Amino acid sequence: MVLGSDPFRYKIVRILRQGDKEPIKEYYTYRCEIFDSKTWRWREEKCIKVRYMELIIDFVATNNVVYWLTNEDNIIAFHEADELLYKFSLSIKVVQENNLYKCKRLVEYKGKLGLTFLTEDRKMALWPT
Repeated sequence: MVLGSDPFRYKIVRILRQGDKEPIKEYYTYRCEIFDSKTWRWREEKCIKVRYMELIIDFVATNNVVYWLTNEDNIIAFHEADELLYKFSLSIKVVQENNLYKCKRLVEYKGKLGLTFLTEDRKMALWPT
């Protein structure tokens, strides 16, 4: 994900799953790497530990924050200004209301993070944070 709109200065953020070649274990980590056009180098930031079967299924960027949604209803976020990587869970209300996991999508809604999903009666709903 590319952050910033200045054509002369930009950052690229990527997260990589570590430990794919190791035997199956209960947890593995996502490593965050940032490319800065000012230094023309990649650097590694904090890592996030996740359960082995937790995978990224969607992403969106808004207000210089990149959000990645996982299949276990967690969000991994990277805040560009502070260069912080953190993880949080979706609210319990959203998790209980939505059983159609394949239909969840992160969206930008009025400049904030939102989530669209299908309800049990097949209607689209929006959850703003």
